[in-house]
Amino acid sequence: MLEIRKTAISLDEQELLELERIITDGEEKEALIFLKKSVYEKIVRSQKGKLKSHLDTGGDPVERFKMANSAWRLRPDRICEAKTKEDSMNLLTKATFCSLILILILSCGIICACSGPAKNEPIDTQEPPTLQNGVEVVYFHRARRCSPCVYAENCVTYAVETYFQEELASGELVFKILNVQDEANAVMIEKYGAYGSSLFINEVIDGIDHIEYVTDIWFVVGDDEACVSTVKGEIEEHLGE
Repeated sequence: MLEIRKTAISLDEQELLELERIITDGEEKEALIFLKKSVYEKIVRSQKGKLKSHLDTGGDPVERFKMANSAWRLRPDRICEAKTKEDSMNLLTKATFCSLILILILSCGIICACSGPAKNEPIDTQEPPTLQNGVEVVYFHRARRCSPCVYAENCVTYAVETYFQEELASGELVFKILNVQDEANAVMIEKYGAYGSSLFINEVIDGIDHIEYVTDIWFVVGDDEACVSTVKGEIEEHLGE
């Protein structure tokens, strides 16, 4: 049986940053899954050690419950108390439900603000040239971008153009910024499995892709030094420097 207590569930800093990234990318389903998982895990942790089974004491759990509660139920003051507790639980349940609805409404509002239809442009379905050996850095973005998304793109661009000019010139490193909502980029979108603002680093060896989805940059948005250092380090690792 769950121990029911009136308490508040809060998200830590990393969870809030991850939720902000998911919402700004316009991923409503992913945001709901993330919230459900976080709340479920916190409830499980709070109930750890409090879940009991009738096997702990043996006997018929129904009869044991009746014997333990028969006298208690017959007292008028207990009946009133139970009714009051039931009403309180109903109010708490309704309040929790309303809070979840409010969160969903706010999430939908943010998602709508950060997403929008792509411009109608000529569709080029030709597959881009294949890199045989080297590193490909690809940053995907939506047609309408929020501040963190623009910041991340500027950070990646600065790191690549500042620290890897020789590799860019020799072709060892390829850097691309692509609109994930543009059908002309369909081949690249499918290749990387991109669906929102995201950074990928692909180390190609003998024509075989080794793709890494880089998420660490979303935890350092706003910190110029940390963001550039994170991108630089990831690229150097794949270049073998």
